[in-house]
Amino acid sequence: MKPYFVELAGLPAGGKTTTAERLSEWLIAHRYTAIVIPEPGPTSKLQDAKLDWKFNAWTLCKTVSSILEHEHLQAVDFVILDRGLLDAQCWIQWFKNTERIDTDAAHAIPPFAEIDGWFSRQACTVILRDAYDTAIRRRRQKAPSRIVNATTFTELWDAYNEVVARFTTTRPTYPIEIIATDAFSPDEVLEGVLSVIARTLPELDLPLPSLRRIASAM
Repeated sequence: MKPYFVELAGLPAGGKTTTAERLSEWLIAHRYTAIVIPEPGPTSKLQDAKLDWKFNAWTLCKTVSSILEHEHLQAVDFVILDRGLLDAQCWIQWFKNTERIDTDAAHAIPPFAEIDGWFSRQACTVILRDAYDTAIRRRRQKAPSRIVNATTFTELWDAYNEVVARFTTTRPTYPIEIIATDAFSPDEVLEGVLSVIARTLPELDLPLPSLRRIASAM
């Protein structure tokens, strides 16, 4: 159903925001209409609560709101979510694994995120994965932060892997792909995301270009 919601998920510095913008530009250049829904976290007034599960509950609700607000825009072909419904579940899984969330909330939030009224609108999720050293380099970060530190990065990727494994059982037909972006250029990451979309939505017959043509189209 139009519009097609494409989620870009992953940890800081994986390339989500850059890829979302480049994907939108590529689609528009090829006569599709596309809009990007920015990651909701930076607009939250709960900045001091990023290590509290309620912060991620808030971002999840904002994502649901964005899907509901845009799902009837028939003039739009693609809505690109910079973090979406699956990403929110990965963070909640991390809170659960590290015992930072109460049991009731840990059990209630994932089913809420997967209610068909909104989850069924997501066409696919592409997880852009980066190593801790890559994140430090890309962010030009000189010291570990609350999230971008070696321990938390490992814990979070474990949580992402758990959620992806669960989806292969509970939603085996839902398209999820992980792209390790450490050694890839922005063009190569874009090509990977476009390939996932083309496989998910073959009826669109996307005119996938070579890397050289991608670069020239930007």
